Amino acid sequence: MSGRDWAALLFLSLLWGASFFFYKILDAALPPMTISLGRVGIGALALNVVLRARGLRLSRALPWGRLTIVGLLSSALPFILFAAAEQHISSSLAALLNAMTPINAVLIAPLFRDGGGWTRWRLLGAASGL
Repeated sequence: MSGRDWAALLFLSLLWGASFFFYKILDAALPPMTISLGRVGIGALALNVVLRARGLRLSRALPWGRLTIVGLLSSALPFILFAAAEQHISSSLAALLNAMTPINAVLIAPLFRDGGGWTRWRLLGAASGL
């Protein structure tokens, strides 16, 4: 990786990690739903600005209903739950729990697949993430 790649990785790590810090601060003044709506709204606004700056538009042909469901389940709901959780736990614990998401997914995925189970390699891969 180049120096620029490392700088981008560091910047994104700080940016994404800071969300837990800001959740803790905002929890004192705002309800979790408001915090999460603000986060999603700011992100949507930023993406819209980037699209327009590049002269692009969102396609009407996309399956917007399904994309909305995916967005709600994979972004909005976790944001709300983490904002609510930080009323009771530290921001560092919330960040650690979030970082364990890929490992937890590997561990529970075989429960939801036909014919798939935990193999030595899958468990080794999950353990390497610790």
